[in-house]
Amino acid sequence: MPSHESSTPANTPAGSTGEPFGPASDVVDLVGYLGSLRRYAVPALAVAVLVFAAAFFISGRGTEARAPQIDARLAVLPASGTSSPGALMDLRVAAASYGATIESNQVLETVAAAPGRGWTPAGVKAAVSVVVLPDSLLIDLKVQGTSVEDGTAMANATIAALQQEAPRQLGLMVGGSAPRIDVVAAPEPTLQVAGSSRSSLQSLILAGLGAIVAGFLAAAALLARADWSQRRSNRRGRVSGGL
Repeated sequence: MPSHESSTPANTPAGSTGEPFGPASDVVDLVGYLGSLRRYAVPALAVAVLVFAAAFFISGRGTEARAPQIDARLAVLPASGTSSPGALMDLRVAAASYGATIESNQVLETVAAAPGRGWTPAGVKAAVSVVVLPDSLLIDLKVQGTSVEDGTAMANATIAALQQEAPRQLGLMVGGSAPRIDVVAAPEPTLQVAGSSRSSLQSLILAGLGAIVAGFLAAAALLARADWSQRRSNRRGRVSGGL
């Protein structure tokens, strides 16, 4: 009687076509390949170090964002133009207090209200800063503008707002009258680097990835060259033996 047993070999998995697997030599030995690359670890490491240094230097530079900075210097002086020696300390206190009013809502709103500018109090606060010089009556005003013209306009508007609002808000009196704010150095533009568009961590990651890829490629190229040289030598040997 004809056998009803399946013609599929018992060891053949279900769904298999029954064709034998290729020889083991046809399967890529990834572990062995990586092990072969270890022979070229030293030159690969040298290439990786060079690539890392170059990539970190280049990527770390990024794109430098440049913006004009406007600098001005103000002085807090007695309203009468003269003062007694004992009033100097009061004027220094007034200078520090006047400088602090730059962050008051009244000053920020007054500057932002400049016609045709489209400024906001928050934008003015982010762009304007003051530094009260120690043991002096001087206030350094710094404005980070989108352009020289815009920054200069904001600096002038800030000076006018300080001259108006600081004495009115604080009510300080020196020699019977409120100290005034004079412009010692008019607003002048300077070009300042605002910062890099790429962080140090990003630069480090990019340089590290580049170094790994470069080191691997260098080792792979050396291994391929060695294999090619070996096969070429073997072919020459066979040709010589056949002769």
